[in-house]
Amino acid sequence: LYTYDVPSCEASTVKELYEKAEEEYGEDFDFWEAFRPRTSTTYRKRHAQAVEKYLEGMWGEAKKHFEMCLMEWQGDGPSQVIMDYMSSKNFRAPDDWKGCRALTSK
Repeated sequence: LYTYDVPSCEASTVKELYEKAEEEYGEDFDFWEAFRPRTSTTYRKRHAQAVEKYLEGMWGEAKKHFEMCLMEWQGDGPSQVIMDYMSSKNFRAPDDWKGCRALTSK
């Protein structure tokens, strides 16, 4: 499950967001320009590598990538959750690892 957290705004629908933005910025409003990710391109590439290694069961490599991500953004909750899970397994994927796990809490 992947999500994208946009910065807070007063709109409650995408249509309302665009209407408010056009009032403020004009008709040339660009969503991605106004709501850029809070992380760098380098971070996002590194995070993608970390997730790839995690899913492949290469947890030692995933750990290195996630650690670098967490150095750049200490508040990265999803990365910390994955690190905590891998840590609980001593950073070794279970023998029956299929690239996913059951989520037991939110």
